[in-house]
Amino acid sequence: MSPLLFGFISLLCSVSCRSDDGSQMSILNDLYDSTSGNSWTYNMDSSATKWNFTTDSSGAYLYDSCTDKFAGVQCAKQSIRDLDVSDFGLIGTVPSSLGNLVSVKELSLGTNMITGTIPTSLGLLTAVDRLDLSSNTFSGSLPYELCQMNANSIDISENPYIECYDQCFGTTDITVDCDDEVYYC
Repeated sequence: MSPLLFGFISLLCSVSCRSDDGSQMSILNDLYDSTSGNSWTYNMDSSATKWNFTTDSSGAYLYDSCTDKFAGVQCAKQSIRDLDVSDFGLIGTVPSSLGNLVSVKELSLGTNMITGTIPTSLGLLTAVDRLDLSSNTFSGSLPYELCQMNANSIDISENPYIECYDQCFGTTDITVDCDDEVYYC
């Protein structure tokens, strides 16, 4: 293949091989912005890249979480399948837009410094099998909306300000790990 043709195909792919219309990137950008992304201490392997939200003059993202292998992001068919930003040094709150990552099967935000309440919008993540919010400083209670998920496991242990009681009991088959208490709902 000629270098010119290869360059043209690469250019086309950089525009058309992106995972979506930018909505996944917007959601990740919300998470990055609301949790002091500039100060994250990435927990990543050598093949991953730091998150980058540079845009062109039209506002389109120049990078893509799947194509560019963002740290903590695993994709299947150009959709985010797993998001694991455990121990990345997140400081702040979880944006409600995170509930729009509908293809996510595993969401791990554990071992960070996340504060505030757990967004009810996370209950929209019906594909999630495992939700890890452990070892943060969330406050309030486990939103009932999370009981409607198809998750097998929700870990909210080591969150000293979470009201821990079994509000999911009898509504679903979720295991909720809340410090010394484990509920099998």
